[in-house]
Amino acid sequence: MARSIRYDVYGGPEVLRLVEGPDPVAGPGQLRIRVTAAGLNPADWKAFGGLFARGSGPDGSRGVGHDVSGVVDQVGAGIDGFAVRDTVCAQVPEGALADVLVLDVTDAVLPVPAGVDPVVAGALQVASRAAVAGLDAVGVGPGDVLLLSAAAGGVGLIAAQLAVDLGVHVVGVAGEANHPLLRDLGVVPVAHGDGLVDRVRAAAPGPVTAVLDLHGAEYVTAGIELGVPVERIASIAAPPDRLQGAVSTGGAHATSQDVAHVLDLVAAGRVRVPIAGRYPLELDAVREAYARLRDGHVRGKLVVTP
Repeated sequence: MARSIRYDVYGGPEVLRLVEGPDPVAGPGQLRIRVTAAGLNPADWKAFGGLFARGSGPDGSRGVGHDVSGVVDQVGAGIDGFAVRDTVCAQVPEGALADVLVLDVTDAVLPVPAGVDPVVAGALQVASRAAVAGLDAVGVGPGDVLLLSAAAGGVGLIAAQLAVDLGVHVVGVAGEANHPLLRDLGVVPVAHGDGLVDRVRAAAPGPVTAVLDLHGAEYVTAGIELGVPVERIASIAAPPDRLQGAVSTGGAHATSQDVAHVLDLVAAGRVRVPIAGRYPLELDAVREAYARLRDGHVRGKLVVTP
C-alpha cells in the first residue's frame, strides 16, 4: 500500500494525516517513481495553513509538498528519454510527501546527474527556481556587490553560491552560527538586527549595488538606505504594500534548464546544498519537520525520506 501525507482542513502541522491506499499506476505521458526524498519548503506549510486560501477550507483532500526525487519503476505510454531504474527529480503541483508517486511529464522531471546525491536532488527544484528568479530580477554580474538576506536558508544558500559563481561579491545576512559556513562558500557574513546598514557598509568590499531579500521588508528599506536603486532591489518576502518600488519575485519563474544547470554545478562541486535534517515518512516526524521549518533559522534544507 502506498502512503502519503494529506490534509482536509487548514491549520498547523497537526492537520496533517498519513493516508494509505493502492499504489498509483503510470498512465500515458507519466512516470511512476519510488520516492527517495521529498524536500520541505515554506510554501508547503503556507498551503496547508491556509495562507493561499480563498475559501474557508481546501477543495477536498490535498497532498503536501512540491520537491521530490526517486527511482523510476514504471513508464507510461508515450514517454521518451526515461527508463525504469533512472533516478529523477521533479517539481509537482502537490503530493510530494509519499513513498510512491506518479509524475506527469509536465512536472519538470529531470535526470539526476552522476555525482549528485539523490536526497539533495529531492530538495533542489523549488529553491533553485526561486534563487535563479531572484538573481535574474536584480541582474547581478561580475563586480556587483549583492546584499542577500536569509543567506543560510534553503533558497539563500543556493542564491549565494550562484552569485559567487557569477563573480558577484555577496554580503549575506544570517545568524552568527552560520557565519563560518557562509565564509567557506565565499560569502561575507553579517549579523541581522539593529545596526545592519552600518555593519553592511563596514563589511562590503564596495558600495552595495543590488539587494535580494528572502526574509522581509526591512531589507528593502536597508537597500534604499544603502543607496541601491529600487529597480535593483528584489524581494520574495515583502508584502506588496511594503515594496517601496522594489521588484517582487513572487510571480517570477525560472526554467527547467535553470534547474538542470544548478544540478550540474552541484555535480561539479561548485554548489553545495546542506541537508539540515532527514525525517521518515511517519506522521509525528513529518509534523515535527514542518514545525521546525515554520519556526525558521534552518540551515539548508529539510527532507522526508520514505
